[in-house]
Order: sequence, then C-alpha cells, then structure tokens
Amino acid sequence: MNGRAAATAVALFLAALLARLAVAALIRFPFPEDAAYYVAAARNLAEGHGLVVDAIWSYATPPLAFPRPAFELWQPVATLLSAGAMLVMGPSLAAAQLTGAVAGALCAPLIWAISRDATEELALPAGRARAVDLGSGSLGALLGIFLMQGVTPDSAAPFTALALLAAWLMPRALRPGPGGDAWRIALGLAVGLAYLTRQEAVYLGLAYLVSAWTQRRGPVSLTRALVVPATIAVVVVAPWLVRQALTFERPTFGQALENAWLLRTQEVFAWAERPALARYLAAGPAHLLALRVDGFAHNLLDVLIVPGFPAGLLGLLSLGAQPRLARLAALRPLLVSSALIFFVTTLVFPVSSLWGTFLHAAGPVLAVLAIATLLGLDALVARLRRARRWRRENAWLAPFAAVTLAVPVALLEVALLRGQADATAQRQAAIASVAPSWGVAPGQATVIGNHPVWLSEGLGVHALALPDEPPTAILDLAGAFGATVVIVEGSAGERYPAGFAPAAGELAAACFRELPDAPAGVRAFRIVCDAAPP
Repeated sequence: MNGRAAATAVALFLAALLARLAVAALIRFPFPEDAAYYVAAARNLAEGHGLVVDAIWSYATPPLAFPRPAFELWQPVATLLSAGAMLVMGPSLAAAQLTGAVAGALCAPLIWAISRDATEELALPAGRARAVDLGSGSLGALLGIFLMQGVTPDSAAPFTALALLAAWLMPRALRPGPGGDAWRIALGLAVGLAYLTRQEAVYLGLAYLVSAWTQRRGPVSLTRALVVPATIAVVVVAPWLVRQALTFERPTFGQALENAWLLRTQEVFAWAERPALARYLAAGPAHLLALRVDGFAHNLLDVLIVPGFPAGLLGLLSLGAQPRLARLAALRPLLVSSALIFFVTTLVFPVSSLWGTFLHAAGPVLAVLAIATLLGLDALVARLRRARRWRRENAWLAPFAAVTLAVPVALLEVALLRGQADATAQRQAAIASVAPSWGVAPGQATVIGNHPVWLSEGLGVHALALPDEPPTAILDLAGAFGATVVIVEGSAGERYPAGFAPAAGELAAACFRELPDAPAGVRAFRIVCDAAPP
C-alpha cells in the first residue's frame, strides 16, 4: 500500500469515526434493549462483579438465578471491548458507544480495501477504480444502517468489522509462496474473534472453504491453507467454550435450536411451556411456509433495502446485472458468507429474524452490496459516457450519486433512533420515579416485565421477562423467584396487560391488583396470591 492509499484509508476511518461520534452524542439511552444488555454486562464486569447481568430474558438455559451469568446465547466481544473502555472512562453509555464507534468506523477502510482488490481484479482504469473504491468506503462511513450499528453498543459493529477483516485476509491466506502462514494466522485470529462476537462467523469459515476449493490448489498446500487458520481460530474460541460448559447446564446450541422452533416471537420468553419440535411441526406446512415468507420479506425489505438504501437495492440490482462480480476472488468470501447468513437466518430462524437476528449479522451483506452498488453505478456511468460521447470519464459521478442517495436516508434513520431512544428514556425515568411507591426498592426487589433489561438497569432490581402465558404461569414464575410486581410497558404479546383484568376469564387474574400512579402507557400490578385460586 503506497502513501496515497494509506492516507485514503486513514481519511475514511476518521470521517466515519467523526460521523459516529456525532450521532452518539444524540443517543443518550441504550436502545434497543439488547444494547442495554451488553452495556449492563460491561458495567458489571468493569465494576468487578463479573460477567453477569441482573435480568433474565430467556428461561431456556439454567441456572436460572441471580446474579445471572451473561451470554448464555449471545457472544461477549462487544461487552469485553466496552468494559475495557469503562475501565478508562468510567461505567457509562458513552464509553460503550466509543468502542462501537471505533469498530464501526473501521468498516469504512475495510470496505474500501476489499473494493480495491475487486477493481484491481477487474482491471478497471485507474481513475474509475479510485472512484469506485472511494465511493464504497464512503458508503461504509455514511450508510444509515452502519451509522446505527456504530452507536448502539451491541455485537453488530464489531462483528461487521471482524467479518470484513476476515474477508480481506482470505484471498491472501490462499496465495502460495513465503509469508502465507502469517496471513493464515491473522485469518484464524479474525475468524475466532468474529465467532466470539456473533455465531454467524461459522459462515465465514464455510466461505473460506469454498474459496479454497475453487482455487483448486494441490492437496498439501490446500491442507496447510485450511489447518493453520482453523487451529488458530479454535485456540481463540476454546476458552470461551470451556467457560460456557462450566457455567451453564445446557449447551449454547440447545437454546439456538429452540429459536428454530419458534412460532411466535413471544415464545422466546416462555416459562411454563418452552418451544418444541413437535408443536412446531403440528403447525402444518402452510403455516411454516408463511413464517418463511414473512422472514424473507422482513430480512429483504426491513433490513437490506430500506435501512440499507441505496446499497441494499442498487447492490442487488448490480449483482443481477453483472454476473461476473460473483466470480471475483476478492468478493467471493463476502458473497458466500452473505448468502449463507441471509438464507440460513431466513429459512431456519424466520421468527427470531423479526426481532433482529439477521439485522445484527447483516453488516457483511450490506458491505458487499455497497461495493456492488459502486461497481454498478460505475458501469452505468461508463455506458452513458459511450452513449453521450463524453471526452472525460466523469468517474466521480458514481460515488457522488451513491453518497447523495445515502445521506438523506441516514439522517432520517438517526432522527428516528433518537426519537425512540428519548421516548424510552423518559418512560423508564417515569417508572423509576413512582416505583418506590409500589414497594420496588433498589437492590431488594424482583419484578416481572416485558422489558426486563431496561427495568433492571433503571430500577436497580432483579428483573424477569414476562411470558405470554396464562396468569397461572406468571404466578408460578413469581413464586420461583420471589417477584412481587409486574410492570407492563405498552402491550406484551397477545395477553397483557388485558390478561390481568378480572374480566379476562382467568381465576388467577384476581391475584394481580393494579397499582396507582403508573406513567402513561405503563400498567403495574402487585401479586397478592402465593398460588392460583383452586
């Protein structure tokens, strides 16, 4: 990499970082709720309490006790990074956001670097290649969904950065000659850390296998190209797997498998009756197909095309119009892993996709679509040049068009995120102001609610997820943990808060007495029975 290229990479990183820091200054509450989980775990770790949280959001994996060991399903890297920042800056959301902003900003030069490999492979003229690469990196810096990932301190931004690093390393790890093992070791580190960020990193490994196979190397060199990074990745991941085995009474894949049997999103909070394969199959082929249609539409429209505009739409059109892009060694790792992430998530986990499973893993997909967008716009400009007989390349039109389309959508997404975060912060503050009158004291109470992580952090209590099950199940849950109050924000599934009304037709509903002075949009109930009436 020459000096000009290095300066471009640094400039893209700094521009992306400044954009994320500006947005982070507007978001002063951990939204959505999964971000609050990562921040809470990081704060507890930084304060010396260990890798624990004070909320239970799923009852799938014992031990079910407080303090709750964190990350029975999710992965720890985002929290470990945030905890490191908190040790320096203090336990705050801003510290956690800084790590997300840095990770997100790294995506811009990484996308630029992968685009640079692709344009070199395509042998584009120098001016057009620079324009495509700069435009791709600029989308990495300014695309709305990337900005959102960079200010919500969860797994999305670190996973995207590590996945892009792995995708950039893969062609280098497959090159023959001296120095190859250094690239392979780096690749193993990147894939291992990516797995410790999100489990979808396994698709990066499969993408590497496909890339290695398509190069048809000799058996000895192919074996070395695979064994070295695989060994390093296993060494990186193994300590975490040991921790999981020693901490939890059920393997992680067991809860992941349960998520495949979900028929409704609310079933993830089930207490009395967990999701099961038999009930799932009993729903029938038509219903199961409908779930996949809904998941496909959500992942395509609500994750890629709308929040990822223009890359989500134009990138897909570009890939369809230019089949040669799929044959590029520079893009193959991202294309293969992106296809696996999209289709496995859509077909195997269609219901959990509706609550963010694909959204948080979609960074690599949008990255390759951003590159495809610029390559498509560049091809369009070249065609216009020939048709109009322009003397100049006017290659700048491609990145200009991409950024011009992306920025207004990004600003709208920032405004929407800020509005949601502010509204949630106000509601949580209002709940905290009246909670003492309900007998909910910090450090002494256990509550049940449909937003347990926010409640645990805002009230300083232990909090349990509210199952969408009959009141008898809620009483059983409360008895198991000593919970005395249920707090429902808005609506919770199909039952609550209406299910606690005396007219709901459930005898056990009489055991829930509504509390006064609840903020607007919130209802609270005191549990007044030890067990359901006979």
